[in-house]
Amino acid sequence: RSKRAKRQKKKILGKENADPDHITVDDNQGSYITGSCARQQEENGSSTHDSDLQNITSPAASEYDQLPDMSESLSARVNVSGGPMLGSQEISSTDVASERNTIDKGAQDEDELLSQKSTASECERSSSLSKGIYYLTGHGSKDCSKELWTPWFVNGRDLAPTLWKYRERVIDAAQRLAPLESSAERLAVNHIYLFEKNDTESALFDVVGLEDWRTVTHFTIEKLIDDTTILELQTLALELGNLTHRESENLILSLNGDTAVKKSLVGLVEDDFLWTSHPFNEHELLIHVFDPYLKAYICNIDGSVGQWDKAFPPSQHRKKILHENSLGRRPDFMLKTPLHGVPCYLFFMEAKKVRQGPSVVQDDFEKMAGMMKDSIDDMSNHGVDVSNLEVVGLHVVGAEGHLYTMKLAARGVYVLRSIADIHTPKSHFNFGVIPSTVNVLLNVQKLLKKSIVYILENLVAGDQGQDLTRPGFNTPARVLKA
Repeated sequence: RSKRAKRQKKKILGKENADPDHITVDDNQGSYITGSCARQQEENGSSTHDSDLQNITSPAASEYDQLPDMSESLSARVNVSGGPMLGSQEISSTDVASERNTIDKGAQDEDELLSQKSTASECERSSSLSKGIYYLTGHGSKDCSKELWTPWFVNGRDLAPTLWKYRERVIDAAQRLAPLESSAERLAVNHIYLFEKNDTESALFDVVGLEDWRTVTHFTIEKLIDDTTILELQTLALELGNLTHRESENLILSLNGDTAVKKSLVGLVEDDFLWTSHPFNEHELLIHVFDPYLKAYICNIDGSVGQWDKAFPPSQHRKKILHENSLGRRPDFMLKTPLHGVPCYLFFMEAKKVRQGPSVVQDDFEKMAGMMKDSIDDMSNHGVDVSNLEVVGLHVVGAEGHLYTMKLAARGVYVLRSIADIHTPKSHFNFGVIPSTVNVLLNVQKLLKKSIVYILENLVAGDQGQDLTRPGFNTPARVLKA
């Protein structure tokens, strides 16, 4: 019995390869590599970038044809984390050591080992790995038959087939454990196609083309703030730069004019935050700088309720499919609008400080995009025709906010496009940014009201429209090798 247990233990640790560090673990959510093999790949500096996706072809994938089918690995896998990995999760050397201790302990009980039916594969495919690995988790759709495609015409050209083929190359790269570096690639795994105004280098831009790219990203910001208000705000900005906090508060409280403008100004000077220079975290940034805008221009839409740091039910429901104890995502802010008993979430905000680093900021942006898709899917499940409505996302980095809209343009084609930027004062010397920010937010308010009217009309008419949604992969997870 002892010998059999030792053999089973060796099998788990991959000691057939004479090195327990050289193991690749498959836990039904993809594969990741640990130990010295991982370090070797890091030293070699092997990587696959976004632009390389254009060169991926079926023949090039032949060396990976021996990969086990995901369905076959269900009955033979090592789940070293004790449960499915959720969201963006990092694996450190400490975690790996802990996981091995768990395996060592489990090896003492042969019956338990046999019941787990655990296996570990060799350290193959290592040449395709680098420090960032994005891989797939279950319940998603890898492709969609051409018969189910619906068109998305841009400048007379159907872009849907182009996007499906682009995504197929991304999925192929992900399944071969090629690192997906850019947000455009990572989001495409879940059917989200990112159209950034200033992007001219991504593989997605290359396949779409400049003319169509400009058409998709075009968004007209109307002038919705009158000249009198602009002049008053510019004059006020000059005055506030020379006043103390108490003097500024008294001045703003005495103002007349637009109620929403005054409401946002009162919120900005409610305390002395903009008159101090102490370090602040993202929560303070939201409370003191962005909340006044949200309360004045977003939360005031009839019937809507602003929610701060609350669990987002649609993502909670989706992620519980993967792990029953999952709490789902918690956006920094979201707008809930109940319409005829249907909870509609039409606005999301995520905020990070600049000094938190680009990887954290990128993860936050992708989290926001995932929530926007979850919202569209949830409304569709409630019988809302989502084909012509847009959900808005605000991604805040420091004192700058980047606005995006998402719409379901065709089956499985969730178009995420950047539309505008807003700025908030960094100190009491920067109130001059307020007029342009107010005007942009008035445009966002108009867009949200348009979506609400569209939803109400379709709910009353009972027109659910065509189901164009496609399931994602329960949030692909990134593994960072130690």
